Amino acid sequence: MFIRIPFFIYLCLWGLSLSAQSLDSLLQIGPAGRDSIWMKSIISQSFREVYKGPAFTSHALKEALDYAKGPVLGKFKPNLLVNLGIAADVQNQSDSAFYYNRRAMAAAREIKDTLVYASALNNIGLVHWNHEVLDSALIYFQQSEALFTRIRFKKGLASCLNNIGLIYQQQNRYQEAMPYFRRTLSLAREVESKYFEVSAYANMADNWAFTGQMDSALAAFNLAIDLEVASENYYGLARLYHSRATFYIQAKHYEKASKDLHRAMRINQIIGNEHMLASNQSVMAFVQQKLGHFDSAYHYLDQASLLKKDLNDFGLTTKIKRQLISLKVRRLDTLIYQELSQMLKQVDSLQELKLSEKVLELQTQYETEKKERQLRLQALELENARRKSRSERQLALSLGLFTLVLAASGFGWYRYRKKLSDLAYQQALQKEKTRISRDLHDHVGSQLTSIQMRMSMVFHEVPQATGKTKAEMDHLQEEARQTVDMLRDTIWAINQEQFSLEDLSLRLQNYAKRSLPSNLEFSISCDGHKDLMLNSLVALNLFRMAQEAFQNIQKHAKATQVHVKLKEQAGRVTLNISDNGIGSDLSLENNERPHYGLQNIQDRAKEIQAKVQFISRPGNGFAVEVQLRPK
Repeated sequence: MFIRIPFFIYLCLWGLSLSAQSLDSLLQIGPAGRDSIWMKSIISQSFREVYKGPAFTSHALKEALDYAKGPVLGKFKPNLLVNLGIAADVQNQSDSAFYYNRRAMAAAREIKDTLVYASALNNIGLVHWNHEVLDSALIYFQQSEALFTRIRFKKGLASCLNNIGLIYQQQNRYQEAMPYFRRTLSLAREVESKYFEVSAYANMADNWAFTGQMDSALAAFNLAIDLEVASENYYGLARLYHSRATFYIQAKHYEKASKDLHRAMRINQIIGNEHMLASNQSVMAFVQQKLGHFDSAYHYLDQASLLKKDLNDFGLTTKIKRQLISLKVRRLDTLIYQELSQMLKQVDSLQELKLSEKVLELQTQYETEKKERQLRLQALELENARRKSRSERQLALSLGLFTLVLAASGFGWYRYRKKLSDLAYQQALQKEKTRISRDLHDHVGSQLTSIQMRMSMVFHEVPQATGKTKAEMDHLQEEARQTVDMLRDTIWAINQEQFSLEDLSLRLQNYAKRSLPSNLEFSISCDGHKDLMLNSLVALNLFRMAQEAFQNIQKHAKATQVHVKLKEQAGRVTLNISDNGIGSDLSLENNERPHYGLQNIQDRAKEIQAKVQFISRPGNGFAVEVQLRPK
């Protein structure tokens, strides 16, 4: 269970001294009484009620938004929009959550409200997280963390730290995640926030359970549940009961798991959370089957199957159907059940044998689709060139017929039409790039991610695999992960027209953390005009050159330190990547084989009209420096 923290900004502005009237009673107040105090009460009370009734909270916030106009009440508009985004996220309405938080950022920028802007960044990170775009989510969380640190706001900082820890936890980087949860807990105690304290305890409990520290995990779960009971947050309490039940199942304490699941189901029935209720019932069926209560297990699965018809969750639906089939067969004949279980294992084994072929097939499909899209882009560029050529010929004929005065008018008209033509082309090109990135993400990207996860599951389900088979499985799993990373990097580059120097710095930092070994000390700096914009071709080539340099360091350098400097000075951009490894003799006569990695860097530099220099002596490390002046 992951407890992600959206940040409620009202706490920092007005504290808890406002009236604790319910949203329903606040909406009964007539237009004459809807002043600044009423607006503050709506925003603060939405925090207390959003998990208990997110739909009604959205209704109340939208009604308040209609009054957020003028110099007095207009300043509350960003706060209302942020809380609307949170309510939409609680209801799993990702598109609405993204829409409201984007509006909140724009409104906060207008009135220069850094606090609201940082809160919206954090919440947009959650929306990206819901779509499993972890790299983008991490970038938004880090940007939000930097803003909260700058303005020294501890509640917002606690939210960002917690969410960054959860990203690492989801990537199975448990040791890196735990310091973020501990910092969240420390900040929660400083600001006396039970909400953040519950989140920190619950996420620490999950982290300990994943690493086998069961006593510590159970103690943290119990502390989180006690705090949630005191705060009457029923939505969070139900999730905690479900999570602790899963912990009990892992420890084979099925009776205790059954009690926690009963508590979770009662709460979810009251608050109307059907998705979580179906998940509770599916897990309860498993527990009842372990306890030998097959009729009870069938009853819970039957109830879950009725709920799943209205849910858009393929994974949960498949799990419930599989449980129903197995349970029905077991009720008929134990021997048949055993045969069915053996058949399912054989099916899984066959799927495992086909995984490598499927990976190669998808890689081929990805390369083919990429080439087809490149051809379409080239066709668009050719059509635009032809269109420009026709316009120029028409202009030349017109200039020969008109007088000097009309010629000046014709030239102005030409420039106007050319501008429209270029704009139409740019729009068509951006639309095609957006469609390409969406297709890559939705089709090839999702399939590669699915295969990567399946390979990880097969790896753990086949403990007897040794020797060459295990090495091949490790190799396939690493290739699938690298292919997914390359796909995400490509989508990142083509999905936008321009990137700031700071965006490139964050992207390099995240890639280094993900790809470089933990024993290799890494640092990065970004100096000068950080908002300098680079086009997508320049940004992608600089990123690929850095990737090539990182790979050379891992393969050949035997280094313990890597430093990246990204600098802008007088309009010139410099990218310097250096290590303290064994270095190299770059003279041609001392090299038996060509440096293919260095040649790739030189080719990419030539493509963007950049200068590249390699600096090294044996025993004194190696440095790659790229310089260019962006157009």
